[in-house]
Amino acid sequence: MFSKWIFVVLLSLSCLSSPAFSGGVSAYIVNGTETSVTTYPDFVSLFYDRTEYDRIYGTHSFCGGTMLNSQYVLTAAHCIFSGGSINEEYMLFMTVGQIDNETDWIYKITPVRPAEFYYDNSFSDSESDLWQNDIAIIKLESTLNTGGTVNRLGSESYHSNSNSFIAIGHGNTAVNTTTYKLLQTSMSYVDQSTCASVYGGLHNSQICFSGGSAATMNNGVCSGDSGGPIYWDNGGTLYQVGITSFGPTTCGAGSITGVFTELTDYNTWITNVLNGSVSPNYIATDAKRQAYYETNILSSPTDSSSVPSGGGGGSMGGGLLLLFSGVLGYRLKRRLVMPRI
Repeated sequence: MFSKWIFVVLLSLSCLSSPAFSGGVSAYIVNGTETSVTTYPDFVSLFYDRTEYDRIYGTHSFCGGTMLNSQYVLTAAHCIFSGGSINEEYMLFMTVGQIDNETDWIYKITPVRPAEFYYDNSFSDSESDLWQNDIAIIKLESTLNTGGTVNRLGSESYHSNSNSFIAIGHGNTAVNTTTYKLLQTSMSYVDQSTCASVYGGLHNSQICFSGGSAATMNNGVCSGDSGGPIYWDNGGTLYQVGITSFGPTTCGAGSITGVFTELTDYNTWITNVLNGSVSPNYIATDAKRQAYYETNILSSPTDSSSVPSGGGGGSMGGGLLLLFSGVLGYRLKRRLVMPRI
């Protein structure tokens, strides 16, 4: 049970094919300033893309990620889950690319499709469990030419509110307020006991940050920032210390404006995935894409190409909202899915 009745938002992708999901999401950088992948060269975006099948694509990314190396992407597990199970449609029709302004992505970059998906077998896609072990790795079909890769740490020496931390993403700037640009914002470390007093049930593998002490609109993460990084700026060298997971329903509200999966707790698992000693949880192939398209999309009376813009944040039961900005969730609020012409 929560020690207080707190509302939180999971910064993830909306459930494109889940009938249980009834709304959109609200999760973007709050009080941010515009930045660039030149400054954060390991940052990438995950897009929904069916252009080679029927010219349908997402005009916004549904999650962020970072490059562990030229072929492996680090993100949040909830970005590939829906209602407790993997979201096969997102996994099959995902592309990964690097862009500053998302209005340019379909025309100005060459994205790469995923080939394999890895996630912690103990991941809990559950509000009541605060999305424990919210981490995933995507192996791409080919290398993605980015300007950099993640710097990881072997210890948690950065646990100090005197250190500087930066969160980035393409998420909303406030609830229901969209941006297409990559933004950054500064945040401060919050110790585990203080964070647990706000979010009862917090796990040791999660790390919390604050964006200020005002009643609302403190610096923080918001819908669409899921899977993206928070960095420790150690004298100009950036180390990724967390993956954006969830935050308050009202973005930027309260004393804790972002909860992240802490990377140091998964160093061994990450290394094992990269060296090939872990079997993928799911393999994506062209044959699977074609079969899924023919069986689940062509035969669907509510294909996403016919769904107009719409609204909202989807309630997930006892007080948490999914903060991921997936195609279905976005298109209910704004026109995210559209044909390429």
